Amino acid sequence: MNRPALTLIGTAMCWAAIWWPFRWLLERGLSSAQANTLAFAFGAVGALIWSRGRLPAFLRDPRLLVMALASAICNLGYNAAATHAPVMKVVLLLYTAPLWTVPLAWWLLHERPGLRGYVALALCSSGALLMLWHPALGYPWPATPWEWVALLAGLSLAVYNVLIRALPHGDERPRVALIFLVELVLAAGWLLAEGEMPASDAAPLGMAAFVGLAMLGIIVAMQWGLQRLPANLAAMLMSTELVFAALFSWWWAGEAMGVREIAGALLVASAALVSAWQPAPAAVSDAA
Repeated sequence: MNRPALTLIGTAMCWAAIWWPFRWLLERGLSSAQANTLAFAFGAVGALIWSRGRLPAFLRDPRLLVMALASAICNLGYNAAATHAPVMKVVLLLYTAPLWTVPLAWWLLHERPGLRGYVALALCSSGALLMLWHPALGYPWPATPWEWVALLAGLSLAVYNVLIRALPHGDERPRVALIFLVELVLAAGWLLAEGEMPASDAAPLGMAAFVGLAMLGIIVAMQWGLQRLPANLAAMLMSTELVFAALFSWWWAGEAMGVREIAGALLVASAALVSAWQPAPAAVSDAA
């Protein structure tokens, strides 16, 4: 397997494990707001150094700021939800992104979904309904506020994916720096709303620095891999995060899914694969 493919599988594995340091920090007295603020502060410093202090001209194209905001909400929401809720359920709710991507792409990019889009939408909707089914209520509904956060992260991921396709290609370094700065602003706003200050102990600070710079490295590596592989193959490789998340949540946190959650997971995973699959282009004849 080539290096870009291995890189994307590696980044999927890292995203599937990123919740563990935040739970480690929570056990040592740092709230999610404190841990994310510290992590994104270190990540933002690293991103600014890597981008040489440059930021994209988002005032000329406000879509850049919306893209950065969508990515920031997705990352912050995923980190916070996976810290407090069952990891696999959070990851699966994040992967309901096709549920929102199809109508968003139709609206913003004028891309009709076609049969593949409708199939992905039906599979993803069915999986989400199964996972969110509330036995006491008798209809699907998020059981905790963190499940709402995970759904919001999935919606934000869909917005990010659509805007990435709508925006012209350019230097990724300023965009990554903008994303980390927006993430820091959101996390700091959450921290101020809680009225707490981050701890100054060496161990939590060291772990926060590690996870912040690790997230920066993961994003940079992911961008490198995405630029060197076809979009459909890249999406399928990134969906291996579902497998890694199931393994890590069982191994490290002792979390296991019930039959209903497993059925929903299979439907959501199928929707991700259907969304990623694209037919091979027709062969072009060399005849004059």
